[in-house]
Amino acid sequence: MASGKSNYAAKATLDAWYGSTTLGPASVYFGLWTSALSASSTGSSSGECSYTGYARVAVTNNSSNFPNATGSTTATKTNANAITFGQNTGGASQTVVAGATCTASTAGNIINWGDITSTVINVNDTPQIAASGFTDVAS
Repeated sequence: MASGKSNYAAKATLDAWYGSTTLGPASVYFGLWTSALSASSTGSSSGECSYTGYARVAVTNNSSNFPNATGSTTATKTNANAITFGQNTGGASQTVVAGATCTASTAGNIINWGDITSTVINVNDTPQIAASGFTDVAS
Protein backbone atom coordinates (compact mmCIF):
# COMPACT_ATOMS: atom_id res chain seq x y z
CA MET A 1 0.00 0.00 0.00
CA ALA A 2 1.17 3.49 -0.78
CA SER A 3 1.67 6.33 1.67
CA GLY A 4 3.86 9.35 2.10
CA LYS A 5 4.33 12.99 2.83
CA SER A 6 2.70 15.49 0.55
CA ASN A 7 4.75 17.90 -1.54
CA TYR A 8 3.39 20.62 0.78
CA ALA A 9 4.74 18.84 3.90
CA ALA A 10 8.15 18.24 2.34
CA LYS A 11 8.50 21.94 1.54
CA ALA A 12 7.19 23.03 4.97
CA THR A 13 9.71 20.75 6.70
CA LEU A 14 12.61 22.25 4.74
CA ASP A 15 11.34 25.77 5.46
CA ALA A 16 11.16 24.96 9.19
CA TRP A 17 14.66 23.48 9.36
CA TYR A 18 16.23 26.20 7.22
CA GLY A 19 14.55 29.52 7.77
CA SER A 20 12.92 29.27 11.19
CA THR A 21 9.31 29.29 10.03
CA THR A 22 6.65 27.73 12.22
CA LEU A 23 5.88 24.12 11.44
CA GLY A 24 2.59 22.45 12.25
CA PRO A 25 -0.92 23.82 12.52
CA ALA A 26 -2.70 24.25 15.87
CA SER A 27 -5.00 21.39 14.90
CA VAL A 28 -4.55 18.49 12.50
CA TYR A 29 -7.64 17.44 10.53
CA PHE A 30 -8.11 13.76 9.69
CA GLY A 31 -10.02 13.00 6.50
CA LEU A 32 -11.18 9.97 4.52
CA TRP A 33 -11.10 9.56 0.74
CA THR A 34 -12.93 7.29 -1.68
CA SER A 35 -10.19 7.67 -4.31
CA ALA A 36 -6.43 7.25 -4.24
CA LEU A 37 -4.16 10.08 -3.08
CA SER A 38 -0.55 10.92 -3.98
CA ALA A 39 2.18 13.35 -2.97
CA SER A 40 0.68 15.99 -5.27
CA SER A 41 -2.82 15.70 -3.75
CA THR A 42 -4.20 18.67 -1.85
CA GLY A 43 -7.00 19.13 0.66
CA SER A 44 -9.18 20.01 -2.32
CA SER A 45 -8.47 16.76 -4.18
CA SER A 46 -11.60 15.05 -5.42
CA GLY A 47 -12.94 11.94 -3.78
CA GLU A 48 -13.18 13.00 -0.15
CA CYS A 49 -16.04 11.27 1.67
CA SER A 50 -19.37 13.04 1.46
CA TYR A 51 -21.83 10.80 3.27
CA THR A 52 -24.43 12.51 5.46
CA GLY A 53 -22.73 13.22 8.78
CA TYR A 54 -19.14 13.22 7.47
CA ALA A 55 -16.65 15.95 8.34
CA ARG A 56 -12.93 15.96 8.91
CA VAL A 57 -12.01 15.41 12.55
CA ALA A 58 -9.96 18.13 14.26
CA VAL A 59 -7.32 16.91 16.71
CA THR A 60 -5.37 19.47 18.73
CA ASN A 61 -1.74 19.24 17.66
CA ASN A 62 -0.02 18.68 21.02
CA SER A 63 2.02 16.04 22.83
CA SER A 64 -1.04 14.74 24.69
CA ASN A 65 -2.69 13.71 21.43
CA PHE A 66 0.58 12.86 19.65
CA PRO A 67 3.14 11.72 22.27
CA ASN A 68 6.85 12.17 21.60
CA ALA A 69 8.19 10.07 18.76
CA THR A 70 9.61 6.67 19.66
CA GLY A 71 12.61 4.92 18.16
CA SER A 72 16.26 5.85 17.96
CA THR A 73 17.00 5.37 14.25
CA THR A 74 13.47 5.44 12.83
CA ALA A 75 11.20 7.90 14.61
CA THR A 76 7.54 6.87 14.82
CA LYS A 77 4.61 9.09 15.83
CA THR A 78 1.13 7.74 16.65
CA ASN A 79 -2.19 9.06 17.92
CA ALA A 80 -2.82 8.62 21.66
CA ASN A 81 -6.62 8.56 21.38
CA ALA A 82 -9.20 7.14 18.98
CA ILE A 83 -10.24 9.49 16.16
CA THR A 84 -13.97 9.09 15.53
CA PHE A 85 -15.68 10.41 12.41
CA GLY A 86 -19.33 11.35 12.17
CA GLN A 87 -21.86 8.57 11.72
CA ASN A 88 -23.25 7.92 8.24
CA THR A 89 -26.78 9.06 9.00
CA GLY A 90 -28.24 8.66 5.53
CA GLY A 91 -27.67 8.49 1.85
CA ALA A 92 -25.53 5.95 0.08
CA SER A 93 -22.71 3.82 1.38
CA GLN A 94 -19.18 4.92 0.47
CA THR A 95 -16.01 2.87 0.09
CA VAL A 96 -13.00 4.47 1.75
CA VAL A 97 -9.57 3.64 0.26
CA ALA A 98 -7.32 6.40 1.66
CA GLY A 99 -6.89 8.68 4.63
CA ALA A 100 -4.99 11.92 5.12
CA THR A 101 -4.05 14.51 7.69
CA CYS A 102 -4.80 18.05 6.57
CA THR A 103 -4.15 21.62 7.68
CA ALA A 104 -7.80 22.72 7.57
CA SER A 105 -11.35 21.48 8.14
CA THR A 106 -12.05 21.88 4.42
CA ALA A 107 -9.67 22.33 1.48
CA GLY A 108 -6.27 23.35 2.94
CA ASN A 109 -3.20 21.19 2.40
CA ILE A 110 -2.60 17.49 2.92
CA ILE A 111 0.26 16.85 5.34
CA ASN A 112 0.51 13.12 4.74
CA TRP A 113 -1.65 10.43 3.25
CA GLY A 114 -1.92 6.69 3.08
CA ASP A 115 -3.89 3.93 1.43
CA ILE A 116 -6.08 1.96 3.79
CA THR A 117 -7.78 -1.39 3.46
CA SER A 118 -10.88 -0.76 1.35
CA THR A 119 -13.70 -0.22 3.86
CA VAL A 120 -17.39 0.31 3.13
CA ILE A 121 -19.07 2.93 5.32
CA ASN A 122 -22.74 1.91 5.36
CA VAL A 123 -25.64 3.91 6.77
CA ASN A 124 -25.40 3.91 10.59
CA ASP A 125 -21.64 3.10 10.53
CA THR A 126 -19.30 5.34 12.53
CA PRO A 127 -15.74 5.14 11.14
CA GLN A 128 -12.90 5.31 13.65
CA ILE A 129 -9.11 5.26 13.72
CA ALA A 130 -8.14 3.36 16.87
CA ALA A 131 -5.59 4.76 19.33
CA SER A 132 -2.16 4.11 17.78
CA GLY A 133 -3.96 3.35 14.48
CA PHE A 134 -2.38 6.36 12.79
CA THR A 135 1.37 6.06 12.37
CA ASP A 136 3.81 8.47 10.77
CA VAL A 137 7.38 7.33 10.34
CA ALA A 138 10.49 9.42 9.70
CA SER A 139 13.78 7.70 9.04
